[in-house]
Amino acid sequence: MVGQSGLSDSVLAEADGALNHHELIKMRLNAADRQERRAMIERIAEQLDCELVHAIGHTALFFRRHPSKPKIILPGPGKAVR
Repeated sequence: MVGQSGLSDSVLAEADGALNHHELIKMRLNAADRQERRAMIERIAEQLDCELVHAIGHTALFFRRHPSKPKIILPGPGKAVR
């Protein structure tokens, strides 16, 4: 959860560790308005080298594949997830 104080280095470090361990994380961003939330999302994705999967309201979902031991298996192009 990112509070009103914004994105600090310690919050980004925790998110980086969580992405390394889990590959997929959900973050709640308590920003004053949509533009501020969008800026936070873009900063997180850029600094942590991860992808925004989905954002709705104050919640954003980020994904970054583990370089040597991926846990989440994604389907190939044109294949559906069941």
